[in-house]
Amino acid sequence: MRRRIQDGHRWVERLRSLEIPVIAAVDGPAAGAGFSLALAADFNPRPRRAPPFCMSFAKVGLVPDFGAFFLLPRAVGMPMAKELAFTARKGRVAEAKSLGLVHSVQ
Repeated sequence: MRRRIQDGHRWVERLRSLEIPVIAAVDGPAAGAGFSLALAADFNPRPRRAPPFCMSFAKVGLVPDFGAFFLLPRAVGMPMAKELAFTARKGRVAEAKSLGLVHSVQ
């Protein structure tokens, strides 16, 4: 398990250090590690009809991984990051846009 987490962190770090812009074109659920990967992108457009986003790790007794501990507070601030991580509540695209998690809604 530890190796998998370390591999995930290395993968996210490589993604964030690319010299070209990274676009996370997520047209489905953004939950758990998928949400974390979307946070690692430079641009994160979402369609209006997209399913909710969720930092779902708490639902299965895990701590956020794939860079979420680092990326989420920087995207939304520490109080909101704690709420999203500890409650695992689902949020809609409009909320994601207002929080700065999504760069555009199409």
